[in-house]
Amino acid sequence: MSIMKTLIAPVLVVVAGIAFAPAAVADDQGYLEELSSTGLPVSDDNRDTLIQLGQQTCSTAREDPAMQTGDLAMQIAEARSAYPYGKAQLVVAAALHNYCPDRNVSPGA
Repeated sequence: MSIMKTLIAPVLVVVAGIAFAPAAVADDQGYLEELSSTGLPVSDDNRDTLIQLGQQTCSTAREDPAMQTGDLAMQIAEARSAYPYGKAQLVVAAALHNYCPDRNVSPGA
């Protein structure tokens, strides 16, 4: 029985660590705060859309490493009329900074 306790104790510590680990909400909050600090309006009405755009931007940057920030912004601008190119650039910059800071994406147009 002593061996069982020895094996179970570390597993419980790991499970507890995972259960109480901070969620990705911190990334969302930092992302939204960064957008807000640039002057882009963030509200309950557009919060989920902005988070979706940011997470998708990061996914696209990971899937296509050749993609430049200007290309990522253009994709958003073409898909979402509420986010023309200038606003889309703010979304891209905040997304890369908060959701995938490990991505070095060229600023190209």
